[in-house]
Amino acid sequence: MTITSASSVYDHTRLQMPLEERLAEGVPLSGYSFESLRRELVSRKYSSRTLKAYLYYNRELLTFCSKPPADITVNDLKNFLLHTVECKKVSVSTLNSVISALKFFYGTMLGRDFSCEIKRPRKDKKLPNVLSDKEVERICN
Repeated sequence: MTITSASSVYDHTRLQMPLEERLAEGVPLSGYSFESLRRELVSRKYSSRTLKAYLYYNRELLTFCSKPPADITVNDLKNFLLHTVECKKVSVSTLNSVISALKFFYGTMLGRDFSCEIKRPRKDKKLPNVLSDKEVERICN
């Protein structure tokens, strides 16, 4: 699947390749060091799982866009989120984690405000499981 924006074209199939194949085919990987992000998260006492997730999603964004953080645009973020939803089939809660990771790095660390342009997804509405009269009768007896 390819998404076309006004500025560039992204081939989503390259990110689905195993790491070894990506390296063999010369697909650029994020070379940016997120040490400042790691240090900030540690100093704020974020959990190790949150730290790992924030680093992972920010690296994935740079790999997806093949750009340094300073060159990332709102369209790049939106294309990455679309890729994450459509190709990786993530849940609403995972997508919210991705958005939080990106907002923390680009908003808090780099002082860029994408918050008004990146909207959080709606939560899935799940109907409660309701037992029939016969099922209730079977449980009670």
